[in-house]
Amino acid sequence: MNSKQLLDSLGESGSTPEERAIFIKATEIANFVLEYTHVIQATDERILYIKQFLLDDAIVLPTKIASSTGSAFYDEKLECAVLVRQAAQNILLQSKTLTMFGIKPSNYHNKLVQSLEEFRSLYKDWIRTFDSAPRREDPWGLFNPKRNLLQEPSSDSDLLYNQ
Repeated sequence: MNSKQLLDSLGESGSTPEERAIFIKATEIANFVLEYTHVIQATDERILYIKQFLLDDAIVLPTKIASSTGSAFYDEKLECAVLVRQAAQNILLQSKTLTMFGIKPSNYHNKLVQSLEEFRSLYKDWIRTFDSAPRREDPWGLFNPKRNLLQEPSSDSDLLYNQ
């Protein structure tokens, strides 16, 4: 499914304007990272790993945003949001690392930084739309209300995320 088809499906699933806006920006960043990594010619294994990490994290952005849109549960939305945030931070770090290795053109890095700043603003708008009411017990305890953080799962089967 290409990004146009995925965006269309977001509209059909009752997505919010914030979800659509951040998804569009995430797709733009993913495409830009693809272009960025294609212009980097390197044989150094470290650089090749960083390029792959950039690509891996770039695809997480639109994928997890789409996953979040498909969920009604607050804990699943938060989990996706955490992964999106981490991927965006990783992209910034990996791009900076490439510049420290002397990889040019730096205009790609600068444009990526600007895009991620715009993305961060959209991210804040997006997470404000999360409804915390449809919630369920998180057996790992991370996304439970504070009073439930220390409760132990009642059985080993509770450790499975999607029962």
